Amino acid sequence: MIRVNYDPKAPGSLLLNANMCYLYERIPHTPFQLGYISMTSDAHKPFDLFWVTDVIPYIEQCGYAIEDASAIYTVVSTGEEQYGPDFIGIVHGTLQSGFSVDDAIGLLKSAIHGTCDAPVKRIYPVFCMDPSLGEKMRRTSPLST
Repeated sequence: MIRVNYDPKAPGSLLLNANMCYLYERIPHTPFQLGYISMTSDAHKPFDLFWVTDVIPYIEQCGYAIEDASAIYTVVSTGEEQYGPDFIGIVHGTLQSGFSVDDAIGLLKSAIHGTCDAPVKRIYPVFCMDPSLGEKMRRTSPLST
């Protein structure tokens, strides 16, 4: 399965948007299962609340165990009203997916040395602006187990 997201206003260079190695390093060499969900929030619903009250229960309802997923790639789309550093911070905080200064330095070092070995996260977000969403959010995720 291939899903292509193109965002001409990508919010940064340390995200999955610009680092396909985050995907490549987590694809197992042995057979694995791939799950996929897509949901859209209500307007004005904060991401952390959307994640806890809507996304997690739906993942479980679909028969996935999020704690068993080896990697989760989350595409979070929202309109111009929310898209920006604060929104990205909330998503990273909720998903525990953000990078510390040490993580960022490790990534730069690995890029300089031509490797992709630091750091390894479990949840990788991609951010994409979709003006048609307004203050809603769309979240899509393949889950690899």
